[in-house]
Amino acid sequence: MFAHYDDSGNILFIFEGDVKDNSLNGEQYLPCNKDVDDSTHYVADTQTDPVIREKMEIECDPEVSGLTLLLPNIPEGVEVRVLDVYVVSDAEVILDFQIPGTYRVSLRGGVSYKNTSLEVTIG
Repeated sequence: MFAHYDDSGNILFIFEGDVKDNSLNGEQYLPCNKDVDDSTHYVADTQTDPVIREKMEIECDPEVSGLTLLLPNIPEGVEVRVLDVYVVSDAEVILDFQIPGTYRVSLRGGVSYKNTSLEVTIG
């Protein structure tokens, strides 16, 4: 089995076959185990010494104060989405809500983190 990946380290797909196939000429691929999946793995060091690694969990301990949600210690570059609004993290995310309620917060981890979501009650 092989993982086909892009310059950013995203695994595009997993395939079985002969890597000498002409359709793979010039493409980036690595041998992999059957447990490798694009949602749980990525390719690190794509330009120097590519290696398949398991994606890390996004550790998130949300803090709610009134109508404000604080998500501390979110890795830089993680996309935080609530409804149709999203921001890209630079270590900490603060979201102010207009209406109390229960919201689903999606965290898109980019290449090296697993996507996850959590439910928060505001207000």
